Amino acid sequence: MNSNKTQKILFLTQEFNSGGASYLAIRLIKKLIANYQVDLLVVGRSDDKMFAELPESVIVYKLKPIIYDIKGHFGSRNIIKQISYSKKLQALDTFKTSYNIVISTSIFPSWQACIAHANIKAKHKIIFLVDESLSHYKHFRLGTKTAIDLSILCSETIVSVSKSLFDSLVNACDSLKNKRLIVLPPLIDNAFDEYLVKESFKQTKAPRRLSVLTVARLVPGKRIMDCLRIHNELLNEGIFFDWYVVGEGKEKNKIKHEITRLGLEDSFVLVGAQKNIPEWMSNADIFALFSDSEGCPTVILEALHMKCPVITTPVHGVSEFIQSEVNGLIVSSEINEMKHGLKRLLTDKELRKSFKNDLANDSIKSRIDINFNKLIDTFMEKESMQISIPLVSILIPTYMQEASIDKAIASALMQNFESLEVVVIDDCSTDSTRDLCKKWLKDPRFHYVRNDENIGRVGNYRKALYNIARGQWVLMLDGDDYLIAPNFIEKCFILMKQYEQSEIVFLQAGHTVKYINSTKNDVEILPKINADHMLMSGGDYLKFVFKTRFFTHLGILYNRKQAIKNNCYQLDISSSDMDSFMRLALEGDVVLINDTVGCWVQNGLNASSNLAINKVSENVVIFRDIANLAVQKASLSKVEIDSLLTRYEAHTLAYLYWNAIHRESHTDISIAHLFKTINSIHPSLFFTKKIIKLMIKLVYLKFKAISNES
Repeated sequence: MNSNKTQKILFLTQEFNSGGASYLAIRLIKKLIANYQVDLLVVGRSDDKMFAELPESVIVYKLKPIIYDIKGHFGSRNIIKQISYSKKLQALDTFKTSYNIVISTSIFPSWQACIAHANIKAKHKIIFLVDESLSHYKHFRLGTKTAIDLSILCSETIVSVSKSLFDSLVNACDSLKNKRLIVLPPLIDNAFDEYLVKESFKQTKAPRRLSVLTVARLVPGKRIMDCLRIHNELLNEGIFFDWYVVGEGKEKNKIKHEITRLGLEDSFVLVGAQKNIPEWMSNADIFALFSDSEGCPTVILEALHMKCPVITTPVHGVSEFIQSEVNGLIVSSEINEMKHGLKRLLTDKELRKSFKNDLANDSIKSRIDINFNKLIDTFMEKESMQISIPLVSILIPTYMQEASIDKAIASALMQNFESLEVVVIDDCSTDSTRDLCKKWLKDPRFHYVRNDENIGRVGNYRKALYNIARGQWVLMLDGDDYLIAPNFIEKCFILMKQYEQSEIVFLQAGHTVKYINSTKNDVEILPKINADHMLMSGGDYLKFVFKTRFFTHLGILYNRKQAIKNNCYQLDISSSDMDSFMRLALEGDVVLINDTVGCWVQNGLNASSNLAINKVSENVVIFRDIANLAVQKASLSKVEIDSLLTRYEAHTLAYLYWNAIHRESHTDISIAHLFKTINSIHPSLFFTKKIIKLMIKLVYLKFKAISNES
């Protein structure tokens, strides 16, 4: 690995105490410190003694508690404070520092740690899965789930300490699906190699009684009380050996009391925390770990590296290094099976010898180091390719749109902006979409991605934005639409330069509604502004939309990072785009452009054109939620926004409901159904002109249908 001290890495951890995740972070830091500048951010509890394990050049930061109110806001501006351990610690706002890589080694299920991970500025973000905390994801509160999803979605790579751990967690947490996975077992400290070199010059040890070693925290999940019971029963069967337990924990006094009660003080020994673990493992005849749960136990890998025969329960990761009956024993978690397996190892010298011989031919540490180097090489390669990563991604989600996909691709590649990629994300079409896209692959800016299974319109939007796009800015172009302004993106960047002091989250231009197979004339939809362009705050933009009813998904160039942080395309509804970008607007400023940049093709197959009558309510109720958010975030007057909102809701409801009635020939729909729909949105709509007219039309249709029947 080449030295690159200009590159900065931030390690982020939920806690920093004597646990596996903290030791993993320390070992990773020691591997990287020679080549990178390394900082450490601790969000939760910490043990000052652990900081002494860090290299001197590491700067440590401590996160203050983050304010979380019942309305769902996260916030605290001065959230970094100096901690008291050492003079090397400085108070510097890591949230204003731009890192090359952020590595979070244990952030679940802490929503504070997840939010911190999402908000740190970094080119690459990695999350380590070290335990099974995410297995309870479905039972977490909504706020915690949202924070977890956000942290995963803004991370390009998930590193799991074992493949089996990832496979089990991906079933519990959907956000992990389709993420890039690298398996990196816990690193083995160089102290183990140093001990082996030193030990090789020593003479053979004198004969002694067999010994079993366990290195674990003294907590219920490590089952030390069961180890004591097994030890006692084997002694009673005439199998004499010593069992040493290295570690501390809350069960220590309980275990000591039971040792005394059984009179096993001389053979079952709690030796407390020890630093010379390599020596303990070298002197042990058997290493035993009977945990209920592990991500991938570091101590097992260390014991294997020290050529010590291992017996363990089938926790995550062990089967990736132990072939049972070949180089160790994996037994079930049932106590009698644990006892039987240990008895075999204690009484069968040849079995122990066989395991040791097999381990002598397997370099566990080398296998782990190879995986570590692959991880680092991946990001070093990306750093070297950084200049080729496009600024803008035009994403074309499509499904069964062979008649129009060519035109969409051509219009995207027509943009005269240099740093550009165009990606078609095919939602498992069965028509000729794939073949039509192949001919465009000769253009290096073009890429084609096909989903393994159909994930739906909004699901495809999400995958395109979160997992496929590489650009900092994104334009979403449906496969049946097309662009007509070759300079649109270039113009957007000129305007961003003009407004560089503003926090622009998206730029939005107009479009033409083009009706296919219809006698309707094309309609131009433009923002009603008296200028070529206009900068608006998020609150003003929301009022503008409610007042003028202007909106276009086709004409938006938006900031990818901000969109992901704001969980865009979270609702699987027809109006998912409006929900996404009206909420996103409240995170910064918006630039409206008084120009037509594309054609929104109405072919009768559009999601908005085929909205079922029972889906109307969920596509209108979102606007009141957004308005309430605007009152909180943008300090808008509730009275002013309510007036605009009610008229907007009434117009949208009347339009969608009337279209659905005509399309589905719902002349049998009752007034009661409409009343229920209106009431689910807001009772104030009953008193608007649009809704009163809709009710009159519905009564007329009903009367007409009854007359025809008679």
